[in-house]
Amino acid sequence: MIINSGGTFNKIYNPISGELEIPQNNLVIKNMIKSFGKNIDFRIFGTVFKDSLDILESDREKIANIISESKDNSIILLHGTDTIDI
Repeated sequence: MIINSGGTFNKIYNPISGELEIPQNNLVIKNMIKSFGKNIDFRIFGTVFKDSLDILESDREKIANIISESKDNSIILLHGTDTIDI
């Protein structure tokens, strides 16, 4: 399973508003997988859809619950890195 939780790599430029937005779809991930040129079968689950600077502790808990309740053996969590701890 791939969990799409928003972040920088999901952002698109809205030419009307001039803002960077995070669409609430999984198109960027589907296109990324398609670009591999192989038929890769992943279940994609979208949640939160926020920039990491806007993520709350409750959002982190939501993501953690999705992971802990998943029956999948492999999970990839995609997100930006503005608030990553080093």
